[in-house]
Amino acid sequence: MKLNKITLSLAAVAAMSMMSCSEGQYWDEASKAVEVYAFAKPAETVSVAADAAFPTSYDIIVSRSTSGKGVTVPVTFTASSPLLSGPSEVTFEDGSMEAVYTISVGTGTRAGITYSAKLELAQPEDAEIMVKEANLVCNFKISQVLILNWVDAGTANTISQWAGNEDPIAIPIQECDNDPTTPEGTHLMRLVSPYAYLEPDFAEKGADILFYVDDAGDAVDMYSAWQYMGEYDEEEGYFYFGCPAEYGAQFINQGNIYAMAGIVGTAEKLGGAVSPGWYETLQFQWVK
Repeated sequence: MKLNKITLSLAAVAAMSMMSCSEGQYWDEASKAVEVYAFAKPAETVSVAADAAFPTSYDIIVSRSTSGKGVTVPVTFTASSPLLSGPSEVTFEDGSMEAVYTISVGTGTRAGITYSAKLELAQPEDAEIMVKEANLVCNFKISQVLILNWVDAGTANTISQWAGNEDPIAIPIQECDNDPTTPEGTHLMRLVSPYAYLEPDFAEKGADILFYVDDAGDAVDMYSAWQYMGEYDEEEGYFYFGCPAEYGAQFINQGNIYAMAGIVGTAEKLGGAVSPGWYETLQFQWVK
């Protein structure tokens, strides 16, 4: 493992410095080795399960090149949030080549948000042993898996240019009440598996179309440029719907009548690059 290689490398170089000699002369005393310090890993990423609690702390391992006397080393700690904190130093015990630096995680963390911190180690000015630059810094990230909670918010009586239905089809509308990334003053909504309702012979359930509205219920934006429709064709690939502005698409409303005037595109794989192909308009009346 990288940690073992780094530690062994540091120890080996230190050992060699203890056996210094010059041509025709052996040293009577071992030369003095100036120890250096490194993070065992240049990055630590923690993902907390949705049904678990955030840890109250997390330990980072720091290594040194010798197992000498105890020493305290300065650490610079910079965090993206006051919910993460860490001491300004780390202490090696006598004879130990590893020390533990503990990051504290405060209360108030929320699922769906990534909290990060950067830890930096200073080296002695007269150090002769070189440490890989990446291991002088440790980038720490911690987040909790977010399971969006959706609540019923009415019905969308929908007509689709793509599906070609002449009579409106009722599709459930739901609102997410726990997404921390939703901008203030807006609401994250979704049409629940619209194409599975519009053309059940071709589309599967679970492919929702998400969008934002403001406090007044007016259209703001689509959740993302392209969203999977739940349809697949062996020749065309996976079908996506979107309202990207570069194609003149838009999401608008007048009262409780909404129109997603967009594009259907295809991708070779789920999450892959989408190639636009056909015009599509989802028009619906939102009945709350």
